[in-house]
Amino acid sequence: MGCDSLPVKFTVTGEVSGCPWLVTVRVISHSATVPPETYIGPQTPVSTCPAQSLTPYDISWDQNYVVKNKVIRLQSTGGMIEKTLPTFLMKDGKLCDGGQASDEGAYCRFVTQMLTFSSSGCDNGKVTVTPNRHPITDKEVHDMVVHVDTTERQPIDSTCRFTYVLNMF
Repeated sequence: MGCDSLPVKFTVTGEVSGCPWLVTVRVISHSATVPPETYIGPQTPVSTCPAQSLTPYDISWDQNYVVKNKVIRLQSTGGMIEKTLPTFLMKDGKLCDGGQASDEGAYCRFVTQMLTFSSSGCDNGKVTVTPNRHPITDKEVHDMVVHVDTTERQPIDSTCRFTYVLNMF
């Protein structure tokens, strides 16, 4: 087996000008073997725009100012409780809204597209969190949907950990 290269040409119809712009490429390969196998490669961002400084950017639990830790208190129902907590991209301590039709909004979309998210989970099995990613045109980055099992009606204390990595080429 060897490696091949396949040149890819992008053709854009319409007006193309300025930065930022970003194309995400993913390779999907199908083998000719029996049974056939499929390889889906990682998404790779491509742009000719200059890299941006990520220093002014941050992730927050509040859209009005940067909040890095969030404490929630929920009243036990004797069943499952669900609470949705949004996260936001901030720039210079202010909301970076990817829905804005401006250069600033374009850079918010650009940085949001490049985010990497991971979860270390929660340290109590009765608490789970499901991250739901928003489109890059929304002001929210994720909705963190917290589920708490309160069937035993005992106090529950849990810490859930998330990591956002702001990437640039």
